[in-house]
Amino acid sequence: MTRELPNILSAFEIGVGRVERQPHYFPLIINIAHSTMMTFFTCGEFVSGAEVMMQAAAVATQHGRPTDALHFLYQMQTLAERRGDLATARWARDEAERIGEGETGESWAILLMMRASEAERLGDYAHATTFARQAYDLFAQLEECGDEHMAAGFSPGRALEFDGRPHEALPYFREALLWAESTGNPINRGSILHHIGNCEAYAERYQAAMHAYRKAGEQFVTLGAVEFISNAVGEAGLLVGRLDPLIGLPNRKLVEAALADIFERLAQDLWRDPDVAGNPRVTLRKLAGVVALALHIGHEGHLGDVAAVMYARLV
Repeated sequence: MTRELPNILSAFEIGVGRVERQPHYFPLIINIAHSTMMTFFTCGEFVSGAEVMMQAAAVATQHGRPTDALHFLYQMQTLAERRGDLATARWARDEAERIGEGETGESWAILLMMRASEAERLGDYAHATTFARQAYDLFAQLEECGDEHMAAGFSPGRALEFDGRPHEALPYFREALLWAESTGNPINRGSILHHIGNCEAYAERYQAAMHAYRKAGEQFVTLGAVEFISNAVGEAGLLVGRLDPLIGLPNRKLVEAALADIFERLAQDLWRDPDVAGNPRVTLRKLAGVVALALHIGHEGHLGDVAAVMYARLV
């Protein structure tokens, strides 16, 4: 998908340019936008992804499809937040409020999830939890959405986790995990496992947390998901001092993938657009965790190359 992404985006641009005069291009635009969502996340193309979602939302709005438009704006908001581009994330939320005014059902539920996401980013976890639970309950009532409420459980789970209520968050995450596994949704499966690991760590169930982080890391390596890999493996490494016995640790393949991901993230932090938020401290914290893992799985030899690789990539 990464190799073919330029071709897919070219087809998308052709469709957007012609859809006003030739409406039969509309399904092409909608299907490309839906089918590339995961790819933009896994390959780290947050800017291109946000632009595609913005164009797709505009086309959907013009064709009287507000629910599709809100889906795309929600993805745009999430992609922008992943990059730290808060202005773009705010624009997506504001546009969703405009389009979603007076809407009901699934459209209203999506808008509630966008409100929850923004409240979470602002640290207002009480409102984030309220909005997310309202969306979850609404999805559960909508027959046409099937098991969508299970997926929506990810949103209240996050809000409760960040509010320091991991015991309340875990049931939502576990239900969302069942949905991700039943629908074959790997990026969400990995993300949910990571958050389950966080909650288990907060509850001091360190072996369960390690298991969740390792499974998340394995999923992200399979996907080649940039940043997600080092997030999961780095958090796992920060637990090794709390485990007794030391079992179920990520293997050498995961450690090497996490190190490569960290070097790339550090390079991006150094060259990042100054208008976009970055946090090298978080990246270095993950590096500490991965180094700890490397030591505990008998992989010290690989660490001898770390300084040389960092010098080559960063200096």
